[in-house]
Amino acid sequence: MKDLVLTPEEWVRQHWIEFLITSKKYPKGLFSVERGLKYNKLQKRTDILIYDRLGEPYLLIECKAPEVSITQKTMEQAAIYHQKLKTPFLILSNGIKHISLEWNVASSSFTQNQEIPATPK
Repeated sequence: MKDLVLTPEEWVRQHWIEFLITSKKYPKGLFSVERGLKYNKLQKRTDILIYDRLGEPYLLIECKAPEVSITQKTMEQAAIYHQKLKTPFLILSNGIKHISLEWNVASSSFTQNQEIPATPK
């Protein structure tokens, strides 16, 4: 077990993990938190990455502190991770505002959803 400093961003991350496990019944074993990722020779870290039961990336959640607005810059940051991971779903959240997106392969673009993605199959 790893000790964490409860920063505002970490508070958002922990609440998402708890919500997805408790309310949406996502299995704990499918979660990866602060996973390393290389992009253009730069080391990046995803906040929450959830895999499906076949081990493929399923849902990427980009967390910001509550006082940080979800902006185009937030979307661009998450899109960089998405280019590498190819997740079908993406959530941007600051703990107050949440944007749930689904990747449309045919149009190579995201569409906004009203719902949180179902538990991975």
